[in-house]
Amino acid sequence: MKGYYLTIGFFEMDWLLKDIAKSVVKGISVEFLLNRAGTKSQQHDYKGAIEDCNQILSINPNNADAYCLRGLILANLRQDQSAIQDYTQALRINQNLAAAYFNRGISRTEIRDYQGAIEDYNQSININPNTAFIYSKRGLSFLSMGNYKNAIQYFQQALLLEPKLPSAYYGKALFYLYTKIYSEAIVNFNLAIELYPNYIDAFCNRGLAYGAMVNYVLAIEDFNRTLQLNPNYYGAYYGTGVVKMYQNQFKEAIIKFNKCIEINPLHVFSYFYRGYIYELGSYYNKALENYSAAIKIDAFHKEAHEKQGFIRIKIGDLEGGIQDLKLAANISLKQGNVEDYQRILNNIRELEI
Repeated sequence: MKGYYLTIGFFEMDWLLKDIAKSVVKGISVEFLLNRAGTKSQQHDYKGAIEDCNQILSINPNNADAYCLRGLILANLRQDQSAIQDYTQALRINQNLAAAYFNRGISRTEIRDYQGAIEDYNQSININPNTAFIYSKRGLSFLSMGNYKNAIQYFQQALLLEPKLPSAYYGKALFYLYTKIYSEAIVNFNLAIELYPNYIDAFCNRGLAYGAMVNYVLAIEDFNRTLQLNPNYYGAYYGTGVVKMYQNQFKEAIIKFNKCIEINPLHVFSYFYRGYIYELGSYYNKALENYSAAIKIDAFHKEAHEKQGFIRIKIGDLEGGIQDLKLAANISLKQGNVEDYQRILNNIRELEI
């Protein structure tokens, strides 16, 4: 059961801005505005940076760099659909902007368009084949799709190009976390943190690995460390909720999942586990509401479809339940999990007898 999450973006900002700065900009006023917008963006003055980009585009509507930079700013503001539009416009003007492909891939990952993200990373690699962290990001997209075999290959490729790349060790750690090899996950999270001491995602996911190993003290330490770095880091509330759930402290767990959802209403795993707790308490309607919310966010959440199917069967909706189980089976097959696919089909056959 995948109770984890991926975070993207990170310390590649410098590369993106350098890539943008490579292009020739016509007119000193436009060049000045573009440089100032980049500086404002780095200083988190996103409003001022967007105003500068808008001014550039009023002078020259075909300035690909301004679209690319504005897209980056919009992505930082979590306006990923708008960011994708800007990157796409930049690429219509200049098809060789590796930064636009790369950053559009990041925004597509945020909206769970993993296949689209992989295609963008491929284009970015074609332009910059020796840029290690692009391979790392492509690996994370495959990981999100449940394609673990391809994912680990790209993390390894990234480390061949750059042996001290924190995001590649982080990706490897997630691979081991997802495949339940928790000791190896912790080893790789440690390597990522050694290279990047404030790697907040690594702290939080290492906490999940410790929790899975029933080392709740170290898990809570990692979640607390995460919240010290960022008090609004929703993943730490989710992780604490998971630990509380493991300890059968269900009321406290729901409070933490509620907090996570308050900060990030699209956090699919908080809905899933909140539904699981309600299911344990036989609050089936509330469980269904949460599983349904998880599926609405992630239509390929196999476990949510399966759980929802069995609850529907319990409350007398055999046809609806079987339909959910068939969806879960098909998702398993698409992910290459033939064993799980057969298990669910066997359950369906028993129900249909």
